Amino acid sequence: MGKSKSKNKKSNDTELYIKVPGMTKSINPSLVISLSNIDYPLFSYKYLQNVSFNKQKDASFFHEFICRLHQYSTLGWQEMQTSGRHSFGFEYLPQTKMKHSLPTIITPDVDLMILRSSNDNKALVGFREWNIFHIIFIEANFNDIYDHSS
Repeated sequence: MGKSKSKNKKSNDTELYIKVPGMTKSINPSLVISLSNIDYPLFSYKYLQNVSFNKQKDASFFHEFICRLHQYSTLGWQEMQTSGRHSFGFEYLPQTKMKHSLPTIITPDVDLMILRSSNDNKALVGFREWNIFHIIFIEANFNDIYDHSS
């Protein structure tokens, strides 16, 4: 088989790329526009803490959780904002209410958001960065992550 010549192929001079400090790759503006048109949450597990959900053995909990994430993704941030906090909306929670340590990425100025991980109001705690919702905690048992009564 012959070698691919794509490595030697020069890029089209009419294409525009944005160099972002701290990144090794440039970004095509059409990608930025495409990403900015996403109105629904994209879920990240990068900062997920191994608390509460790791002790859950009931498969139905995880089935319900996946269905819940799918529903959030079909609604979009605007609809979530107008939905009730115990439905498909969200609320903010002070960091001081947390029962567990937060990852170092969470600085005092970061607003923690609560979504519901299930239909019985167990919490999904994280923070929003643009349209990415970074999940920090998945509450498998009520009050594992924070005291819901206060």
